[in-house]
Amino acid sequence: MSASKYNPDQSKSGAILRDFCENTSVHGLSTVLHTKSKWLKLTWLLVVTGAFVGLCFHIYWILIHFLEYKTVIYNTQELGYHFPDVAICNQNGISISNLRAAAAERSQNVQCLIDTIMANTTQKTDKSHCFLEEMPQMAVIHFGLGEALSKQIGHTLHDTIFSCSFDGQLCDDKDFELFHFPKYLNCYMFKQRRNNLTTAEGGISGLSLILFSETSDDEASYLSNGNDDDAAEGFQVAVIPPKTLPVMDLLGRHVPLGVSVTLTFTIDEYRSLSEPYHNCTLEELKSERVFSFIECTNNCLHQKVIEKCGCFPTAGIVRVNYSELSTPSCAAELFENSTHAARELTCEDKVLLNIKKDTSCVCQKVCNGLVYPTTAVESNWPTKRFADKFVKSIATRNESNKNSKAHQQYKSFNDNNTTQDEINNWIRHHFSKLNVQSSTRFRVVKQDVPLYTMTDLLCNIGGSLGLWMGISLVTSVEIIQLLLKLMYQSVKGLLGKTSL
Repeated sequence: MSASKYNPDQSKSGAILRDFCENTSVHGLSTVLHTKSKWLKLTWLLVVTGAFVGLCFHIYWILIHFLEYKTVIYNTQELGYHFPDVAICNQNGISISNLRAAAAERSQNVQCLIDTIMANTTQKTDKSHCFLEEMPQMAVIHFGLGEALSKQIGHTLHDTIFSCSFDGQLCDDKDFELFHFPKYLNCYMFKQRRNNLTTAEGGISGLSLILFSETSDDEASYLSNGNDDDAAEGFQVAVIPPKTLPVMDLLGRHVPLGVSVTLTFTIDEYRSLSEPYHNCTLEELKSERVFSFIECTNNCLHQKVIEKCGCFPTAGIVRVNYSELSTPSCAAELFENSTHAARELTCEDKVLLNIKKDTSCVCQKVCNGLVYPTTAVESNWPTKRFADKFVKSIATRNESNKNSKAHQQYKSFNDNNTTQDEINNWIRHHFSKLNVQSSTRFRVVKQDVPLYTMTDLLCNIGGSLGLWMGISLVTSVEIIQLLLKLMYQSVKGLLGKTSL
């Protein structure tokens, strides 16, 4: 009785295993079962075990490859594009004439600012009373001014944009948006108002601008920002996707005076995958502007300073809207602190120093967006023939623009019987020409797709199971059924022993 009790051929579990081995498509099991030779049976058992180990390693490698979440980019062309926004800043951000008009207030901030600026021009002044003489000019502009005063002493739209045409039609004031950039004060963004795609290409359908620097001949370059005098005169121009943040220091291109610059752009639209493939987001900020990594960081930085210091940071990237003046600027504390030789950290400084430790300010990049790669071609401007026509256009400006600084300076030249060559020279030292145009009617769409999809994963695992062990989907169901039967028999046997 004892021998028959433990004979697997007569046990229910043994019968189940034998039936499975005889009928399954799994390679080698029936051979192991029916081979009479012990050595041959052992050999086949090792073969089946080795195949199973190889299967495990192969599936592990497949899963590792899938979890790398690699992608591949496919480029396609689609007809039509949105014309980019064009941001323009005068590198000499302060208008001396506007500054003189603002000097009537004679506050400490304005007086020190005037003294520091005039010390860098031909008009030397005694500024021994003002500690700001030791500060770089950019720091004076950045830290010593509130935005209301910045707007007052910066360049106006009509003085910056002498003429403008887009797609063969003249521009108007509604095509431009004023924004504040700390380094350049008043800047202007050209925003075409058509929301539909365009297929126009070339210079006729592009943007054409003539820019006026407004700097008088008796005033030297007054920006001491580490640049030489030539680089400090002219304009910063950035071609950016519509509704994005104009970060001029990162995206701006220098346009010198007396030069015609043609910026020809192409259009790249990228569509990236979000998590887990890339650390980017498909969400958008609840604002009029398109979500971007820079804007997210900028907004978070501003919010932290406002919450902890109760003032708007002076180190912000850009202030788009002058109407947002309900929160005072942190410049007041910084200005008061700068009048002492031993400068202490302000509240804003402390927040900025700790911002890297603040995990709540971690921003993701946007998954989808536009990029406008540009190439620049420069040439001397204007030619003598064009200069003659340009002078006539200044002299015949319409009534709305006759109060511009360009018209006023030309009028003073004309009243003093200035020669034509002198006027042409004045044009080359105060004007620049800018053309922005597309080189194509198509945009290149860079579609990000998974290199290893879920379908690839299932196919590779299925192929591996078939290669190593001859297991199919049906066989997998049979194995699951076998395990359930064995578990049932084990539980049944344990319950039977317990009852005994």
